[in-house]
Amino acid sequence: MENNTGWIKLHRAIMDHPDWLAEQFTRAQAWVDLLLLANHKVGHIRKRGILIEVRRGQVGYSEETLAARWKWSREKVRRFLGRLRVDGQISRNPVQQNKNLSNLISITNYETYQSNEATNETTEKQQTVQEQECKNEKNNLYRQNALQILSYLNEKTGKRYRDTSFIEARLKDGGTVDDCKRIIDTKLKDPYFRENPRFLNPQTLFRPSHWDQYLNEALPLAAGSGKPWFKEADHA
Repeated sequence: MENNTGWIKLHRAIMDHPDWLAEQFTRAQAWVDLLLLANHKVGHIRKRGILIEVRRGQVGYSEETLAARWKWSREKVRRFLGRLRVDGQISRNPVQQNKNLSNLISITNYETYQSNEATNETTEKQQTVQEQECKNEKNNLYRQNALQILSYLNEKTGKRYRDTSFIEARLKDGGTVDDCKRIIDTKLKDPYFRENPRFLNPQTLFRPSHWDQYLNEALPLAAGSGKPWFKEADHA
């Protein structure tokens, strides 16, 4: 077998041929299709009335759209994309609380597939730049969401807190904007916090050691589970 080096040109016009979408895709064809669907330059898509940037090497298609295109079930698409992530072929935006960005797929080695002169050194530099850009983008999203949560807290308490570090840390750990707002709303009704309003601050509400307890206190009882086994205090 010959070494898998070099490259071939595959024009996107191939997708216009009626045979391309005529039958159910194989996994190999689905992978090639993702490469063809990826933006070769920065573009935008509109979702829920919001304009979203799609960068070079990114695919702005939802699992539902890919399922219809490939004639697969949505679950099969999800498993396929999961396998590609495990193999390091793609990455998905991890900021799950931002629904506008949750469908972007990034081709990990897109520049390698596009250049016939890429050396290992050049490829590593390109990947480093792309990773740094991705990291900066994610940090900016965490920051914006944290500011939204802090503004909500200040509005509810009449304070002017400015430090978002504890909030950003919880978002990076997997928390969502809704999770944080639920905690704020729950603690605003908590008799202890009402008697000690100084604890209604970002450091206390979003401290790592408090997060699991406060979040579970804020989550609603699951539907169909009946009443809690404990007797709740009757607060006036």
